[in-house]
Amino acid sequence: MKYLIVARHGDFNTSLNLSELGKEQISELTGAILKRSDNEWGRSGNNIIFSSNVPYVRESADLLASVLGIVEVEESKILADGTVEGIHELVSDYRERVDGLILVTHVEFASSYPEYFTEIEFGEKIYLPDAGKGEAYSLNLHRRKWSFLSSSKSNFL
Repeated sequence: MKYLIVARHGDFNTSLNLSELGKEQISELTGAILKRSDNEWGRSGNNIIFSSNVPYVRESADLLASVLGIVEVEESKILADGTVEGIHELVSDYRERVDGLILVTHVEFASSYPEYFTEIEFGEKIYLPDAGKGEAYSLNLHRRKWSFLSSSKSNFL
């Protein structure tokens, strides 16, 4: 695995679907992913997205996949109500099989998992601000550096 992105879902409505704002947030996030000069999204066909099983999170993942050209979107309940250790086990299972991995999840894991990953994998303790809706942390594993990907339409609530 060369790249790991941990994204928070977009804004949603009372029917638990992405709102128009949420769709705009995810669209902007996708643009931010594609603009990153240190990644190869779209140049490698060996990428996968994991999403929690909550409808607006899955919809966020599907939107990301359609623009990024990622065919495989898998649901994992662990991204909704699991633990950082469980998420790490999922990531570890795919680490040698993919070039890029995107996790689309909730506020509870959008910054806590990147912190956990860094501590377990690199032995470094870091603190990251909570990601707002439609925001993400992107890791280039070769550089061992997290980047924050934001949208002008992001919000924390």
